[in-house]
Amino acid sequence: MKRISLLFLLSIVFSFTLHSQQPYPGNLNTVDPMGRKQGKWKKFHDNGIMRYEGQFKNDIPYGKFNYYYKNGKLKAVSQYSDIGRVSLTTTFHLNGKKMTEGKYVDQLKEGLWKYFNEKGQLLTEEHFTKNERNGLWRSYYPNGNIAEEKIYVNEKKHGSWRQYYEDGPLKTKGEYINDKLEGLCQFLYPSGGVMISGTYKGSLKDGIWMYFGENRKTLKKEIYINGHLIKKEIYDKALKAKEKETEKIIIKEAEPLIIDNQN
Repeated sequence: MKRISLLFLLSIVFSFTLHSQQPYPGNLNTVDPMGRKQGKWKKFHDNGIMRYEGQFKNDIPYGKFNYYYKNGKLKAVSQYSDIGRVSLTTTFHLNGKKMTEGKYVDQLKEGLWKYFNEKGQLLTEEHFTKNERNGLWRSYYPNGNIAEEKIYVNEKKHGSWRQYYEDGPLKTKGEYINDKLEGLCQFLYPSGGVMISGTYKGSLKDGIWMYFGENRKTLKKEIYINGHLIKKEIYDKALKAKEKETEKIIIKEAEPLIIDNQN
């Protein structure tokens, strides 16, 4: 008799617990006896607006999840697979335009990620390995043309570096090694001619730097050691006059202010 009463009491407790974990109609927000989320779930912001909706199996998300801002607008959409390990995610600006898109693996960024501005224009593309930038990084002009390209290895710039003019031609070319500019670097005119050419050592100018006009005429030569200018030769008369005038302005601005307190 006591055993029957105990079983009856446990059944009542279990029934009460189960119903207390299902506060929404339609079998929403179900938790099994082991405390694992099962089936469809909805959660809400403190203002009553839905925060997310999706489904779980044994506490693991699967399929499509929608996430919302506090004003009710769509914030993100995630598609879960591989027992919840993989999530293809797209986020949105408040105006509804796409903000980012990419893949998470074990909640870490993996592979290609794209970033967009509030007008929906592509800003950058980055490649990740376990949340670290690895591979090609690109930024874009509003017209869709490439603005800059770098290569990352374990979050550090390492490899070819390129910048472009907005209408397409190459603007700058250099090389990064272990996050530092190294070796020859050239800055180009839109026509393709060399504007400036010199070498870097540990991201500091080092060695001979040459400056050219669009007509390929040599304008100036500078010699650096570890970022310090030690010698300069100017061959173009107009440039020489301009630099002398600039030096006068700098000297004048650097003169101390003298206040006459005799009166």
